[in-house]
Amino acid sequence: MKKLIFAAIAILLTFGAGAQNNTTKKIYNPKPGDFAIGITFNPLGIQNHTYQPEKESFAGAFVSGLGSTPKQMFILATDPMISFMINYHFSEVVSLRANIGLSGSVVNYKEYVINDAAYLANNKVGLWYDEKTFDVATSKLNGTTIGLGLEFTKAFGRLAFVGGFGLQYAVGGGSLSFKYGNALTKAIMEDNPTTFPNGPHTMNYMALTGDGTLNEWENVKLLANKYGKELTPTESYSYGRPKERYNVGMNHGIGITADMGVEYFFAGRMSLSAAVTFTPIMVVFQPQTRTTYEVWDTNNHKVSEFPEAMVSPGSTALLYGTQNIGLRLAFKYYL
Repeated sequence: MKKLIFAAIAILLTFGAGAQNNTTKKIYNPKPGDFAIGITFNPLGIQNHTYQPEKESFAGAFVSGLGSTPKQMFILATDPMISFMINYHFSEVVSLRANIGLSGSVVNYKEYVINDAAYLANNKVGLWYDEKTFDVATSKLNGTTIGLGLEFTKAFGRLAFVGGFGLQYAVGGGSLSFKYGNALTKAIMEDNPTTFPNGPHTMNYMALTGDGTLNEWENVKLLANKYGKELTPTESYSYGRPKERYNVGMNHGIGITADMGVEYFFAGRMSLSAAVTFTPIMVVFQPQTRTTYEVWDTNNHKVSEFPEAMVSPGSTALLYGTQNIGLRLAFKYYL
């Protein structure tokens, strides 16, 4: 990625170096009333959440990483990888710039697990797994970023200096859900406690570690009063596992942006540009995060769904500093 970025900058600078000597062709400069449309690519944009697995990485590590983050789901892209842009020129120097970027993913990660029925019936290696028993972890994430600001252009032949500032609004949300290959049954949960001391088999990273925290997505032994639920005389929950963790609403953020770089008109009304972007300050509002469980009721010998467990009432954040620096590469066409 770094080689690609440096190559793009080198190409722009090379074009720019020869621009002063190229006087035989007509050079286009924006005029009042002109529109430009374009696509931007920001390989270094700061994101507060990774939306999809990195190229050539294990998807399981991605899902495991979602589980090991803090309990609150913080899903917000302050500067998306790809966005669409439009400019309107008030003059040869000043233009209004608007951009919108979308980002997101739906990841269905599947992993084979031990078939508990086979494990219980025949403890021989090779008979514990089959093609039908697997867990599924589904991550649904989405975000939108909208920017509005002023851009300033100072042309020097084909090469121009560009800079600007504006407001950036970001919104994002999502959920993480699980579907398990082994169901909660009386044979597993009550009749064979020695064979299944930690409940049914699940993905390795969900294994019980003992501290009972939701952020590690363990098979927790639920304490109902931990979540403020009053049990009836016939209820007794000995085991539970998460079904879904989600935001109640969307994360919102608004910030101030600034950028500075160069633009090169390489063919008629088409240009390439490279600019350093900076978000010096952003305020973020996070909604509630909640979780639902499926639990084993030992008194009634059945599976039931635990009511929504409150994880976070919502939070606010003030982001500032140089960690919000990025690089925006853009292709524009002037109408």
